Amino acid sequence: MDELLLSLISGVSNGAVYGLIGLGLVIIYRSTDVVNFAVGTIALACMYLASSLTGSGVPLALALLAGIGVRPRLWRLPWGEAAGWSAELAGAHGLALCRWSADTRDWRGDRAEAMLAAVAPLAVPGAVVLMHDGLGPGALRPGCGQTVALIGPLAELARSRGLALEPLREPSC
Repeated sequence: MDELLLSLISGVSNGAVYGLIGLGLVIIYRSTDVVNFAVGTIALACMYLASSLTGSGVPLALALLAGIGVRPRLWRLPWGEAAGWSAELAGAHGLALCRWSADTRDWRGDRAEAMLAAVAPLAVPGAVVLMHDGLGPGALRPGCGQTVALIGPLAELARSRGLALEPLREPSC
């Protein structure tokens, strides 16, 4: 299992590097109409930043995100389970723990109508609804279509109850 995990991490890391290089090619081409393969400098700068950050104790995922200019503010705990060290770890990296009050359990592959029926009683002021935008380990669904189909009806339900749809903020987590 450890070998599989290491292979996955290595593959994701390599994929991130290729993704950054591809992104650099696209950005340069779209802004100059010239195919410029000199994106190695961009990749070098991003990897240097990520390497420097990991060397100073920043987790690899946060370091890679920083390398492309992304600074997460919120951390959704896996399965909503906080360990004794969760708050300390989040604080050490400038992250606020974020919880939810209504779980669509969309990873199971339920139809949008069934998910709406399950979370409707929980759609109250201050509610945070958990929906996944991708597939991951343990997902039983073949795709994200039913989650996407849930967005409109869920938003309509919220509006019909006078609820405002807004992004998460640290104090509301």
